[in-house]
Amino acid sequence: MSISSIQVRASLVRALRRDLIGPEPDGAEDADLHRERLSEKPSSWYLAGFIAPDQDEAAAVDAEGEAAVADDSDLFADEDGDNPLAPGEAGSEDEIGEAPTGHRRFFPASIGLTVLVDPDVTALDVRVTWGDYVTEPPVPPAILKSEGGEEPRRVDWIRKPRQAAVEVAPQVLDYGDKRRRLDPTEPEFANRRIDEPLELTSRVSTDQVAEAKRRLEAAFGGGAHSIDVALATNMISVGLDITRLGLMVVQGQPKGAAEYIQATSRVGRVPTKPGLIAVILNLHKPRDRAHFEQFTAYHTSFYRAVEATSVTPWAARALDRSLAAVVVAILRHMDDEMTPEGAVRTLADRPDLQVSVREVLLARAPAAAIAGGKEALGAQIDAILKAWLDTVEKQTVGGQGFVYSKAPAEGRLLQEVLGKGVDDLDADHRKFRAGRSMRDVEPPVPLKIKDPYGNSIGGDPA
Repeated sequence: MSISSIQVRASLVRALRRDLIGPEPDGAEDADLHRERLSEKPSSWYLAGFIAPDQDEAAAVDAEGEAAVADDSDLFADEDGDNPLAPGEAGSEDEIGEAPTGHRRFFPASIGLTVLVDPDVTALDVRVTWGDYVTEPPVPPAILKSEGGEEPRRVDWIRKPRQAAVEVAPQVLDYGDKRRRLDPTEPEFANRRIDEPLELTSRVSTDQVAEAKRRLEAAFGGGAHSIDVALATNMISVGLDITRLGLMVVQGQPKGAAEYIQATSRVGRVPTKPGLIAVILNLHKPRDRAHFEQFTAYHTSFYRAVEATSVTPWAARALDRSLAAVVVAILRHMDDEMTPEGAVRTLADRPDLQVSVREVLLARAPAAAIAGGKEALGAQIDAILKAWLDTVEKQTVGGQGFVYSKAPAEGRLLQEVLGKGVDDLDADHRKFRAGRSMRDVEPPVPLKIKDPYGNSIGGDPA
């Protein structure tokens, strides 16, 4: 019987889980481990998937100031505090055990989960299943050592399945944490007066976000009701150009460097109004801790950490959008006489440059990355050059002026991607759209929402 790769992977995952984490509490496939017997401590047998009782007491300190050992090897200590060999270790009769180190082992004593629920949910009924590992029968640590003193008594750890029903009250973690910073209950902040904070998150509608941005622009003391605090997510990374914003608190390090740079650049946008940014990092998050440890070095050169954008430069749609602008740019740089605005009309007199720009692009382009190979690319370049010549001839037939860019749409070669009047030009002229921004590359599409009977649902198009 043949076995698929998916089945092999599932078998490997199951074997690793059983060996590293432990049995599934309710899994029928792990029924043999529900009451497993271990010859070693669970913390030594499993690498993960376990928690230990909370140890609140501090480590004892002896007269010389050295901390006592507080790990689970104390289970094998005798009444005098000696630390004999643990189970499974061997030694000669003359061998003297080394003094234990002062390093204290810490085991996880709690577990946290994050789930997404509807806003109107007030409580969650959770069924928790786990297993307790105990010695059977229970043996106090003081008598785990045999009376002879030569070897420790062998102990088996038995797993006992457990389960319990728990009711959990959900809370909005990120937003709630930010609100608690603004609404403190400590007496020392009782006299602080801050109006209701504004919210710029996905929890509010688009209309409310637009209104919030308008209110943020109201200057303090100008008669209008100004905003003291705005709580926002990464949605403020773009499209928020308000010069009065001067203080930002960043709670937690964003996952992307570009997002971090964009979001923090919302304050101090003019030289006369510098901004201050305070970053609050979480010690227990690896990303936050790494940025804290290299804070100065990272912020000195954080542009080098910006994530690369995936681009396929010779794809068919990329050529449709940008090849014409590239041809114009190369021609203007190849010869100084083609650089001035009015030189756009002289291309017909320079057949040598037309051949040169074609050769430059074909030499640079990888044939395997282009649909149809270099022959197809050469045909596109020829079509663009012909469209340039035809457009110049049509626009100057009556003696009108024609330039590269500094004129109305009909009087210039290069056009804005979403510029006004571009759709009224002929097909050859529309080929010379040159993008200036990575944001405005597609026109907006209005949505007219209708019910199943074709009737418009109230409101303007979205």
